[in-house]
Amino acid sequence: MKCPNCGIDVGPEDDFCGECGAQLPRQRRRGLGLPVVIGIIAAVAVGACVCLAVVFTVWPSKPTPTPQNVALATGTSSAGRTSTPAATSTVPPTPEPTNIVPPTPTVPVWPLVLEDKFDDPQSGFSDGSYEGSRYFYEGGLYGIETIGANLISWTSHGLYSDLVMEVTVVPEEQAGEAALLFRKEGENQFYAFSVSTDGRYRLRKMFQSGADGWETLLDWSDSPHLETGVAANRLQAVCMGSEISLYANGQYLTTVRDSSYAGGQIGLAVGTFADEDRALSYFDDLRVYAPSTGPEVSWQDDFSDPGSGWEVSDYSAGSVKYENGAYLVTASAQSYMWGAANRSFGDGTIEVDARQVVGPANDNNGYGVICRVQSNGDGYYFRISGDGFYGIHKFVDGQSEPLVDWSASDVINQGDASNRISAVCNGSVLELAVNGELLAQVSDSTFTEGDVAVVAGSFEEDEATEISFDNLVVYSASTE
Repeated sequence: MKCPNCGIDVGPEDDFCGECGAQLPRQRRRGLGLPVVIGIIAAVAVGACVCLAVVFTVWPSKPTPTPQNVALATGTSSAGRTSTPAATSTVPPTPEPTNIVPPTPTVPVWPLVLEDKFDDPQSGFSDGSYEGSRYFYEGGLYGIETIGANLISWTSHGLYSDLVMEVTVVPEEQAGEAALLFRKEGENQFYAFSVSTDGRYRLRKMFQSGADGWETLLDWSDSPHLETGVAANRLQAVCMGSEISLYANGQYLTTVRDSSYAGGQIGLAVGTFADEDRALSYFDDLRVYAPSTGPEVSWQDDFSDPGSGWEVSDYSAGSVKYENGAYLVTASAQSYMWGAANRSFGDGTIEVDARQVVGPANDNNGYGVICRVQSNGDGYYFRISGDGFYGIHKFVDGQSEPLVDWSASDVINQGDASNRISAVCNGSVLELAVNGELLAQVSDSTFTEGDVAVVAGSFEEDEATEISFDNLVVYSASTE
């Protein structure tokens, strides 16, 4: 601008003219103006709304697990089958269950109580073919094949509470899922830790047979620690009280709380998805570690040594012998035969795996263990039958007296399936359990000590019975 008095150029910040000293008029500095301010505020508000909309669109909401349907279970022996949820072409969302425990747990250091490298076909797991499933030992591995869509087949063994269970899983091809089972109570109650060939894992529990018999504790989740495709994975499940921790290839995956089952059998399983008609996986180097808080093992025999002391002979009523890593008792028609360990015991618990090799067409027989056996065969007989019955009998001078008469139970695996028989002789208390389930308890004080024996008998006129016994363990009496 110019000075109004002398006309010389002056700056916009000058209050007086530098040439003539005249006072210059006050200048109003330009601002944004009210309309512009309002416009900017409005623009900022609109921008904020747009940003919020973008944030809410990009940030995913909490995923909802997909409901899963299964079909009826149709178990056979210690093996079982039921349907398993269908696989999808996309990775299912991972839920955020409220029962997950955040801290990484420490794997307990417990004694090794079971080791199976599957080089012995008589180690105690199912071996045979059933409708839709096959179980077999092959080349130092144990295989389970499931045939049919949306099914799962399993086999179980042993009896444990708190434990560390681990096994190596190798799928034959990129199909289905393989699983560890643990705390199996009865036929259809257990936990299942599954992995698939696309690097995912999940944890479920089965609580009943039927379409609604599964509950998902942790839905399918991705893990960089799992090998994908036809590759081996070393899986580990740690159960301590209500906490179940899962590991893969030595790396921690997650921990889930559930207190439905406190103890039971361990097992192995293979399942197919809805778009598959076959799945086969192999298992190797199974190990189970458990705390040594129970009764001590007094004596055990897996019958791999034919010189371990058991009776071996042929009689008119049958025979007893070692064969293929097991102890075989054969009874002629309408007779019974026992084989003794040639040892002396008082109080304790006897457990053994028993499998019917030959039996009557109607499975009308009896087999099991005898405690406190006398030289003439008298003692307490704990027996089950091929058609699903059980009983506790006392033999005195060769005559049978029922302490618990023959009764039926669904716990007993029928036919040529394997059963784990447990007989307690503690003072006057006598108990029979099969596959981890207590079936009968009675009191009698006639015999206080004697030998241990296994027994087989046929109740049919023209048909014999042959039973294979394995993995016998005698525990000291409980002091609780």
